[in-house]
Amino acid sequence: MINSKNKNFLIANRAYVKSDGCKSQYADATVLINKVSDLSVTKTSNCDRFEVNEIITYIINVKNNGPSRASGVVLKDILPPLAIFESICLSQGCFTLKKGYIICYLGNINTGDSVIVNLKIISKENCPIINSVFVIGNEFDPKKENNMTFLELYNNSCEKNDFGTDLQLNNRKISFYYNGKNVYTKWTCKKEF
Repeated sequence: MINSKNKNFLIANRAYVKSDGCKSQYADATVLINKVSDLSVTKTSNCDRFEVNEIITYIINVKNNGPSRASGVVLKDILPPLAIFESICLSQGCFTLKKGYIICYLGNINTGDSVIVNLKIISKENCPIINSVFVIGNEFDPKKENNMTFLELYNNSCEKNDFGTDLQLNNRKISFYYNGKNVYTKWTCKKEF
């Protein structure tokens, strides 16, 4: 008997033994097998520096490193506060644009396969742009540290050392600093997806 749930398989087996003139004997064995999918996300950009009103293109790669197929994969991209959404293109799935973020419903990803998301934004201010992204699936993920990443881009008029970040993976907290002042803090958790 196989009972499948989102995160694991429960396999139960009952064996019977009967001999002539003897009472039937049986034994039960149940094994719980976790489905495991190591999802990872990486992000690159078409530039390191930008001008105001320039279109910035991000390429986001969501990969399933296995060993199981990943189901119900969801990507959340937190848009930079001082930029405007331009467009998005997904190699599979669909998306919803919310105030300040995009949720991409990527569906199932087979072991070894990737989904590519191309995101375009327009910079509106003379300050650094941070774009962060998170990915989750239904299965247990043994390497949560590769489920989250961010990319910092700098306007041509600002110095890189004026800007800082604090990324806490365990608490899923992201803070951004400009000239020593906290300009943005976001707490995220799986429930926000």
